[in-house]
Amino acid sequence: MAELEGRNTETMQSEQAPQMNTLQKAWGIFFEPSKTFLSLKQTPTWLFPVIVLIVVVMITNVLVTPFRMQEAIERIDQNPRLSAQQKEEFIDRVEEQQAKPVMKLISYVIGPIVAIFVIVLVISGFLYFGGNVLLGGEASFKEIISVYCWSGMVAIPALILKTPLLLLKRSASVHTSLAALMPSGSDESLLFKILTHTDIFVIWEIWLISIGLAIIYKFSTKRTASMVIGLYLCYVVIAVAFSMLTKGRLMMG
Repeated sequence: MAELEGRNTETMQSEQAPQMNTLQKAWGIFFEPSKTFLSLKQTPTWLFPVIVLIVVVMITNVLVTPFRMQEAIERIDQNPRLSAQQKEEFIDRVEEQQAKPVMKLISYVIGPIVAIFVIVLVISGFLYFGGNVLLGGEASFKEIISVYCWSGMVAIPALILKTPLLLLKRSASVHTSLAALMPSGSDESLLFKILTHTDIFVIWEIWLISIGLAIIYKFSTKRTASMVIGLYLCYVVIAVAFSMLTKGRLMMG
């Protein structure tokens, strides 16, 4: 299957790159990714998908923040180490902070803009290093950032699917990964934290990035997928280890 995909990618690369406008790319990234990436190879763009990602994060924050705030208050209220007076003070402080216009501006506007640009630059940098150094390919940073940003458009169907689940469950803890199969109360376990990284939309994005890089570098999809998956697994190990260490310190404190 991988060899067939590699041959298909090579066949697409030998064809003349199609001319696609922004809306055609936005549609094609879901239904004709190879064709879309061929077009992006000729004219790399990234601003439109970044704007879309920022809007998606803003909408998600508006939906999730009230639930996160409520869950934070519940954690404070259930903390046996705090007295009744301390709980009341902490809860009042949380509510006061969230009510400030400056905090809302940071949470809903400034935060998403800064976060998306930082994430885009950092991850594109790792992909550029992986493709140009580890695999020995040749591509411009603009081409790589284009592949990553357009692959990130899977955030749109993710938002469409998760929004009803958020509103129905009335909780920020909505999972579209194998972690959803874990029993209630296992959120802090090692297995749960590992399974959260098997999200179907992350897997979809990894697949798109692998196709895009294969076209940009003129490699087989199998080769670029191995590199992308390897980088992602390194991230998972670091993220899970950091999460477990942070949990341990909080418990000791």
